[in-house]
Amino acid sequence: MAASVSDVAAVVCTWNRPGLLRLALDSLAGQTLSRDRFEVVVVDNGDGSGADVARSAGAEVVLEVPEPGLSRARNVGWRAASAPWLAFLDDDAVANPDWLEVGLELLGRSSAVAAGGPIVPLYDEQPPTWFRDEYELRTWGDHDRLLIHGESFSASNLFLARETLNAVGGFDARLGMNAGRLAVGEETALFGQLWQRPDVRAVYSPRLVVRHRVPSRKTTVAYQLRRAAAAGEAWALRVAPGRRDLVRAARDAVVAAGLAGRAVLRLRRPWQQWAVEELGPVAGRLGSLRGALR
Repeated sequence: MAASVSDVAAVVCTWNRPGLLRLALDSLAGQTLSRDRFEVVVVDNGDGSGADVARSAGAEVVLEVPEPGLSRARNVGWRAASAPWLAFLDDDAVANPDWLEVGLELLGRSSAVAAGGPIVPLYDEQPPTWFRDEYELRTWGDHDRLLIHGESFSASNLFLARETLNAVGGFDARLGMNAGRLAVGEETALFGQLWQRPDVRAVYSPRLVVRHRVPSRKTTVAYQLRRAAAAGEAWALRVAPGRRDLVRAARDAVVAAGLAGRAVLRLRRPWQQWAVEELGPVAGRLGSLRGALR
């Protein structure tokens, strides 16, 4: 198959998880969309083991990017693709068999430049009884609809027009996972750029499903609070890039103290749910404070 005739490129970036990558690529191999209509692009941002898996799986484009950073790897991946549409999938996720077919159908009938759907947790082992699926579920509801200004998709289930992504410069390399270091916010930043453009349409459908692996370390209070802090830090870096903001940091400290006081008044059982739901906003503000001081 010549890559130039593909309708969509599935872009998968990986970091030292060859076993999980194999499962992700197997889900692409089992797509209902005709194989001559899509290409697979794999970017190895780690030790090279992912590139070996990708080549054995028959990926059309396999790249090795030694400089760490998921956003950087995604940018290399989509720029190396030839298709007009790009479909991003994480290496620890598996796509439904009709993922690519449904994505192209949604984009074709909606005049949208982006599409996305639910990201459903796929647990490595049974989570604790206190853990809610909603902590790892990413959804905009049970019906097809257009996103409203300010909403965004995760790049573990994201279709984008190549020309649109090129116009906004791709993903912000300052944000997102970096060699295993927990960091987020690159998709929100990307959509912040998209919403500044006239007549941007992004369509959501519950039929466009990806299942994302959730290891046991993510079903802990510590991880959930760390992620809330990372989200707060990413927000601060987006609104005040490249400079310290002492006024914002002071405001964050005051708000964090107020949220902590409110959390104490709302103490309840199970304490783990209380911690995630009431201390999460505190962690977010402290992360924003840290970002304001960078």
